[in-house]
Formats: sequence, C-alpha cells, structure tokens
Amino acid sequence: MMSNAAAHILVVDADDESRRQLGKLLQRDGFQVADVPCLVSAVESTLQVIPDVIVISRFLAILHAEVMLRLRNCHTPFAGVPIVVYGDPGEAADELLAFGLDDFVALPLDYRFLRLRLRMLVSRRKAKGVQGDLAHMPILDLVQVFSSFGRSGVLVVETVTGKGTIYFHLGQIVAAQVGAVDGEEALLELLRAAGAGGSFTFEAGSCAQVVKTIFRPTSHILLGLANVLDEAAGPPGV
Repeated sequence: MMSNAAAHILVVDADDESRRQLGKLLQRDGFQVADVPCLVSAVESTLQVIPDVIVISRFLAILHAEVMLRLRNCHTPFAGVPIVVYGDPGEAADELLAFGLDDFVALPLDYRFLRLRLRMLVSRRKAKGVQGDLAHMPILDLVQVFSSFGRSGVLVVETVTGKGTIYFHLGQIVAAQVGAVDGEEALLELLRAAGAGGSFTFEAGSCAQVVKTIFRPTSHILLGLANVLDEAAGPPGV
C-alpha cells in the first residue's frame, strides 16, 4: 500500500452520508480527512491543516465555481491546492475543468481509481515519488492514470520473475525494458509477470532524452495488450 504520510484530504459534499462514507474509505487507506458540507464555510473558517487535495461534489462545485476560481487566482492559504470534482458526467465537467481544476471523476465512483489519482496529486504537490503494491493497483490502471495526468518519469516494477522499467514522457510510454527485452514485448512480459503480484515505484522526472523503443500512442498499445491478455486468459470457466 502506498504511503499517505501527512496527506490531508478535505471532502466537501452537502450530502452527509456520502461525505462521511467517502471520508471513511479515505481514512481506511491512511489519509487524514476533514469533511464539511460547504466549501464557502471551509474557506472562511480556520482549518487546523490546509489540505493537500480538496475533493468536492459536482453539485457544490457548480454552486461555488466562483469561489474555486478565486482560490486559484489569489494569494490565500488554499492557493495551489489541487481540486478534484466527482459526480454525474455531463457538460458541467468540461465547464468545471475550464476553471483550472485538476480532475473530474464520474459516478458511479471507482474508489480505487480516485484513490490513486489523489495519491498522484499528493505526490506531485509534495514532489515525492509514489510506490505501492500491484495487488492494489494493476499496471494497466497505473499506466492509465500516469497517462491521464500527462506525467513524465520512470515506473519500476518488481515481480517474482525480476524487475522491469517503463519510461513516460508527457503521459506517453516511450520505452520499456525487462532484462534484454525492450519495447512492447517488454511491456507484455511485465503485464504477464505482474499477474502474480509484486510492487512498483514511480519517480517523476524528465525522460525526454531516453532512447525510444516504443512509438505507438499509449492508448493504442494498452488496448492491444489488454486484448492479448484476455485471449491468453481464455473464456470464463475454461
């Protein structure tokens, strides 16, 4: 499990039950959580700790969009704090992201995906690497998140069969290496080996000078690799 040391999340939702349930899930994973029913009251009040990330429902984000815009554009203790909105998908998602928000997570909420996105935002804010267990986050999910964030850096994967490395540049996989194997063949080998478990470490940094061994867009590569793995697994019950 990734370390969430000193990671404080502010959950903002007018629905008491939704707010508390999400808070419990985050606390279970080691985050420090504060929850409030209104963003305005949170900003105007004096919180003991300024959050590392604000997670807010779409309803309140729309209602308080101007407040969030002011937080982005003025010198307040909340300036620079990443904001993640969750709710039903729709045109409002694009409108909210236009305010410079960091992410929109659609309902029904995939908590595992939200959890990793929060950890990525926390690590970016604290300029630290991210590490964790492949049992909690498969490589395909990791790559999708790093790609959606446009991250640059090195993902090191350790499995029972050895160690492999995946290089990202602005969210695109540009190279992969497992022993003497490289390119897409190395990616497939890593995906197969990771099915038996293992761990990963991601360190942010420029990979612009890495010698490219992968040239197709990451989205195309992942679709092809997922299909190969599905075919290898065979139909259900076989």
